[in-house]
Amino acid sequence: MDWNAMTMWLIGGVLLCGLVPLAAREIRWRRFSIPEGCRNLGPCNPTRPVAGEPVIVDDKLSIVLPIKIRVHHQHSELERVQRLLLPSIQKFLALDDVHEFLIIAAPGDIEEVRKGVESFATPLRIRVLADTDLVPRVEGMKSGWAKQQILKLAAANLVQTKHYLVFDADNLMVSPAGFEQLCPGGRARVTYEPYRIHSGWYRGSARVLRYEIDFERDDSVLGVTPQILHTDICRKLQREIEIRNGKAPWECLLARYRGWSEYTLYWLYMLKHYDAAELYDDAVPLHRECIWHGADELTPDFIEGLFDSGDVPFKVLQSRIRDLGIGDIQALVRPYLE
Repeated sequence: MDWNAMTMWLIGGVLLCGLVPLAAREIRWRRFSIPEGCRNLGPCNPTRPVAGEPVIVDDKLSIVLPIKIRVHHQHSELERVQRLLLPSIQKFLALDDVHEFLIIAAPGDIEEVRKGVESFATPLRIRVLADTDLVPRVEGMKSGWAKQQILKLAAANLVQTKHYLVFDADNLMVSPAGFEQLCPGGRARVTYEPYRIHSGWYRGSARVLRYEIDFERDDSVLGVTPQILHTDICRKLQREIEIRNGKAPWECLLARYRGWSEYTLYWLYMLKHYDAAELYDDAVPLHRECIWHGADELTPDFIEGLFDSGDVPFKVLQSRIRDLGIGDIQALVRPYLE
């Protein structure tokens, strides 16, 4: 190989080495579909306060429910909320113990959601809010799943109660409860699960927070929604995400990462800075998971058992049950919600 050819190869190699990291970074931005409002941001001031309403109510619950009307499967989240979740809450929850029920939706869905929940709005103290009013930078975010988790944490900046109860559209209330039952002695009821079930989310959240974790497979950790979160802890978690990563704001950092969930971030931060036994009561779980698979599981006897579950107030009816429409499910549970 002559000197000219060798020189060209060397120059090409240098250029390639320089361009590959740039290309990789660009691919990363594209892959994670970062909203425009989260681009070109400088480092944050780690001492900046977390915005939020003052926490002034310690004997009531706020409720937070992010929903998306049109999802990737056959069931509308709004339809599930109208026909299952809200009727069950109206039936079983002590409504005087609800400070506010916040439903968060995309701006284009707001009017449809308001009309859809209108009959429940007054007794349940429902307020429907656009997600961009709560977290302006989520506008244009492609991952609906990640956006939902961000909204659940961001709701802490709006609620005025010490605790707030987070729902998903596939949750169902099945037995009577009020604040005293959900937060006995001021400690929130909780459902634990073995670490192995969602260990990936815990590892992903540990990477976001730059924490070391050392759980065994069967260690008890916080399980999936519904769960009760502490408002101030969620606000402090937002600042921790920024401080640990040296960038701003926290929602943009979460928009960039994958592999985390809101409750795994929350639980890791809570365990690092607080004593779980002082804040949570695990004597009786807040919920037991229910149906995740086929319609053959939803027999009349099984439904009867759902509503005869003693002190466990919530269940999960997975939104993609094969061969069973929302009307079929409603017909099965209606006798218990009237």
